Amino acid sequence: MKALARPALAALLAACTAVAVADDGPKRRSGLWEIRNQIAGAPAAAGGQAFQVCVDQAADRLVPDTRQRGADCPVADVRHSGNSIAVHLVCRQGDTTVTTDSTLSGNFDNAYRNELRIRFDPPQNGVAESRVVQEARWIGPCKAGQRPGQIVIPGLGKR
Repeated sequence: MKALARPALAALLAACTAVAVADDGPKRRSGLWEIRNQIAGAPAAAGGQAFQVCVDQAADRLVPDTRQRGADCPVADVRHSGNSIAVHLVCRQGDTTVTTDSTLSGNFDNAYRNELRIRFDPPQNGVAESRVVQEARWIGPCKAGQRPGQIVIPGLGKR
């Protein structure tokens, strides 16, 4: 697979922090979470890059509702099994169909893992499929001035 372009990588990282489907998913502990992505086929510097997100448990949507933000997701299937959640999602973004299969596991209080397989039809920026493994851990309270939902990506700033 071709290496992801930096803007596409930033969009992928942001999208991977929340797989969209339903409001019945796990809630992460409030505070600052560090999420490290391993993206198959991406340069080592990008694939192992960590980013941080400030979370407010009361409003956390690790698995948010696809009806928010005008998402067009005709297929959304969520299955719970113990400390694991499997998500199958098919969404339309403009002329592209994005199919995501994700397995989230962990206690969501201190750490969790998210394994994603994302397919683009037609390919976006030359990428037809991406596999991402996220390892997330709670690192403490959000930093002063940081608001819930705010993502900090090294080299790209706040989103």
